Amino acid sequence: MRKGLVVALAVALLVFGGPALADKGTFRDRNDTSGRLDMKRFAHGHAVSGAVVHKVTMFRGFPSRLLKAPSPAKRQLKPNTVWFFFDTNRDNRAERSVAVRWNRGQLRAVVTNQSGRVFGKAKASRPNQRSIKIKVKHGLLGRNRFRPYEWWPNTYFRGDEVCSRKCSDTVRRSRLHD
Repeated sequence: MRKGLVVALAVALLVFGGPALADKGTFRDRNDTSGRLDMKRFAHGHAVSGAVVHKVTMFRGFPSRLLKAPSPAKRQLKPNTVWFFFDTNRDNRAERSVAVRWNRGQLRAVVTNQSGRVFGKAKASRPNQRSIKIKVKHGLLGRNRFRPYEWWPNTYFRGDEVCSRKCSDTVRRSRLHD
């Protein structure tokens, strides 16, 4: 009886808790882009709440205000942004994205689809001066919690002598996450 209970508990943990809570990974990117938002490392994991967590670390520190939208006089300019793209049906196109920007005195992360429709908000934070971390509820990604998806980060920066036009860093290879 006791042995059967232990086996049943182990199977339940593997089926319901194991893969979804254990998957995490860290990956490196080369120092290949001029500007303040050149990615060095990116990672994924899970929060205690079950939300997915994604983090990007740059080579250099930067203030959160760097992600502020341009002034009204420069409205035609694209705002500096850290993007997270999610391919939920594994067709090499992002069905969802999270844009992280500075707005009204704090970091904000908005979840949208390909056509820009807003699905909700993710939580954005700064674990240190070089990193941005987001927590996204599974439902906002438009996918079953137990189906894997691919993701990749992207940064867009414009604003100093080196990046007067734009500097963008994209990790072209996607990463699988459950």
